[in-house]
Amino acid sequence: LLQGKLGASVQTARDAVADALCEVEAGLDFEEGDSQDVRPDEIQSLLDAARDSLAAGRDACAARVVSSGTFRVALCGEPNVGKTTLFNHLVAKHALVSPIAGTTRDRLEGEWHHSSFSQPCILSDLPGRSAAGAVDERDAAAQKRAQKDQADLWLLLMDCSREQPPTSHFPLAGERIVVWTKADLGNLVSDHTLQHFSPWPNIWTRHDCSDWVDDLAVAVALSQSACLEQQAARSSSCDRQLLALSDSAKALGRAEELRSLGAPADQLAEELREVLRPLGELVGELTPEDLLDRIFSRFCIGK
Repeated sequence: LLQGKLGASVQTARDAVADALCEVEAGLDFEEGDSQDVRPDEIQSLLDAARDSLAAGRDACAARVVSSGTFRVALCGEPNVGKTTLFNHLVAKHALVSPIAGTTRDRLEGEWHHSSFSQPCILSDLPGRSAAGAVDERDAAAQKRAQKDQADLWLLLMDCSREQPPTSHFPLAGERIVVWTKADLGNLVSDHTLQHFSPWPNIWTRHDCSDWVDDLAVAVALSQSACLEQQAARSSSCDRQLLALSDSAKALGRAEELRSLGAPADQLAEELREVLRPLGELVGELTPEDLLDRIFSRFCIGK
């Protein structure tokens, strides 16, 4: 939506229909000698352009529709930081774990159930993102694929037994929780590094106990609740937008049918106004004054 694809498509469709309406109105309202610039043969090409733009608008809107209630959490961090170990612990799976970096090559997914969640989260274990580079071609392909993964919430895993854990490989945007792993091996993280991550929740995990699981789940649940509210609002907005685009497309189909049947111009003009009305809910109404301005700027009427 921020990229403006929907708005641009709707505006293009509205402009094309408005220009077609200008052609029809100019032929109705002005004498033949005063409207020599009117070209009824352009109407169909304008209606074709409007149909294509409405279809593009529906595609842009549909791309924003998300599955209701789905909340995706992804584990992100350097290879061998403990992502798969955490994944196995939270979703009760037994994915392969190895001290060799790069063991996870494909995304692993599972449902994470906890009493703090309104419904289970989809937890993803992604291939490690390493600032130092890939181990081999397969590792490089896995990391490249991981760069394209998206999530509603990122769990940023860092090894607290290292004094300066790397951070350059983390996603640049998105909700996040910092998860410090291997706390049972000792904490060597500097106060300066901790201060850098203070804006986000910080959870400390250990292999020798599970007391931290509830703390992590509560932090995730807060993000889940906010995300699901946003999804509901977005879904409602998309429903309204799709309805407006659908109503406009139906009216456009009726207008094209009227034109193919050779219906009177005033009937065609009224149906074109029906095309514009739903679009007005999205990009603003086209007033009679706007239409007149278009007519006089488009044609040399009265000159």
